[in-house]
Amino acid sequence: VGTSYLDYRGRGTENRELWGASARYRRSGLTLIAQYEYEWIQGQDDNNEWSLVAEYRLGNNLLRAMYSDRESDGSRSYNRALGVQHYFDRRVSLYAEFQDSRIHKERRYGSGLRIDF
Repeated sequence: VGTSYLDYRGRGTENRELWGASARYRRSGLTLIAQYEYEWIQGQDDNNEWSLVAEYRLGNNLLRAMYSDRESDGSRSYNRALGVQHYFDRRVSLYAEFQDSRIHKERRYGSGLRIDF
């Protein structure tokens, strides 16, 4: 379980706050994650977003699925994503993902090599 808070105030920036809470449950190779975020921006409608993530470890591979729902400016939209990550060792992995975003009204594809230091 975790919580977060960010406060953006200062010269040249808009006044805004971002609150968040998340929880994770892990059993064997399955991990479930739930997350909620609330964003307040001065002079605008509030934003609410919740996300659900499922991850399953299969050998050196991690399979991931995500769904999020966002309410902003009186309208609702969603984002879906699927991904796979292959670990060559503890530090090096290769990943690929697909996102269908109704939040940004686009589809995204991504892949890359990740090296953790």
